[in-house]
Amino acid sequence: GETFDTMKYRMSMQGSYHQIGALLTAVGSLRRIIVPVNVSLTPSGTREARQNAPDERILTAAFDIQTYVAKTAGEDK
Repeated sequence: GETFDTMKYRMSMQGSYHQIGALLTAVGSLRRIIVPVNVSLTPSGTREARQNAPDERILTAAFDIQTYVAKTAGEDK
C-alpha cells in the first residue's frame, strides 16, 4: 500500500494441537497487528508422554506471520 509495507515471516513449531493453538492465539492477541496465515498441520509421527493425555499426538505446524509497518516520510516510492 501507499502508507504501509507488509512484512511476512515463515515459522514452524512442534507440539500438541492445544499448544499450537495457544501459540497462534497469543500471536493474534499481541498489541501490534500480527496475523498467522497459511497454517499447515502435519502429524510428526511421535506421541508425547503426558500425564493427562498419554496418547496425545505431536504435530508440526508451519505458518507465516504477517504484520504491517508504516512507511516513513523519507522512503522512495
